[in-house]
Amino acid sequence: MRKISIFILSAVAIHSGLQALAQEPSPGANSSQKPFTYEDKGKRDPFAPLLDADGNMVLYDNELILTDLTLEGIMVSSKVEASIAIINGRIIKIHDRIGPFQVEMILKDRVVLKKDQETVQLKLKKE
Repeated sequence: MRKISIFILSAVAIHSGLQALAQEPSPGANSSQKPFTYEDKGKRDPFAPLLDADGNMVLYDNELILTDLTLEGIMVSSKVEASIAIINGRIIKIHDRIGPFQVEMILKDRVVLKKDQETVQLKLKKE
């Protein structure tokens, strides 16, 4: 008899716990919480697919806009062609492309980029 009453009490406790869980609102149900958004900080979203439905590689570089680019470092050489810059973690030289932009010049404090007929400058930030 004692085993049966312990079993019944256990079953009632489990059932009560499951009912309490079922009545709690889900985390997404609270409208006062803001939905999560991924801050890419100029890098590719790691949750975005690398392949399209046909199995072709998806190129995200073409979607870059100027505000996505961060000039992280510059090394200027006496030979203009040997100068390099680091933009978004990529090492680039003159005439290289980063997204829709082509590198026109690398100077000691900035990089000049060209997109179509528009010329823009990325400046090295001082700390």
